[in-house]
Amino acid sequence: MKHWRFDLFLAIAALCTCIPIASITIHRCRLSWHFILIGIWKLVTSVSVACISVHRCILVHQGKNNRRPLLWLLLYLAGTAVGMTGLCSLLWTSFRQDQTVRNLTYGFAAPMILIPVLVAIHWFVKHLDLKEGGGAVWLSAILSTLAGAVVAFATVFSFFSALYGDLVLGAIADNLLGLPSADFAPLYWVWFIAKRLPMLSF
Repeated sequence: MKHWRFDLFLAIAALCTCIPIASITIHRCRLSWHFILIGIWKLVTSVSVACISVHRCILVHQGKNNRRPLLWLLLYLAGTAVGMTGLCSLLWTSFRQDQTVRNLTYGFAAPMILIPVLVAIHWFVKHLDLKEGGGAVWLSAILSTLAGAVVAFATVFSFFSALYGDLVLGAIADNLLGLPSADFAPLYWVWFIAKRLPMLSF
């Protein structure tokens, strides 16, 4: 990110546009706590991506290079957990009645289970191959296995939840493409574009 001023402008523009629009949407959904949580999730997603960009721009301006901006991903993960709570509660009846929702859920659950298990197995086997033995190596193997599984789960959960949430909501609304209704289309497309402004950073 050499052009930090331009990148900072994009990130701030995204923040100033997404926060008001998401807040309006959350207010309109105030009678349904499921949609309030999903709205908070989308708001936190936009804020965390923009904050990563802002933080990175500041570091570039200061001539520093570290991974501290990635700490904003913890906010992203927390927002995802909140949103998935609302989404799962919303899906309780649809899951039993809608085959598409069930298929999407099974497809989402498969990597959520398989990838952390495979990562855990990898780290455990890798430690068993060490020549040194004893309790210290065994404890290290257990800790590395657990840490690897937790990190893998958090990564897969954060990545696939956004895709899963959009597809499932589209399936419930019988609108998999997620096209907005005519009365909300202008607001939707402004939010859609603004949320992706940080992706234009150099």
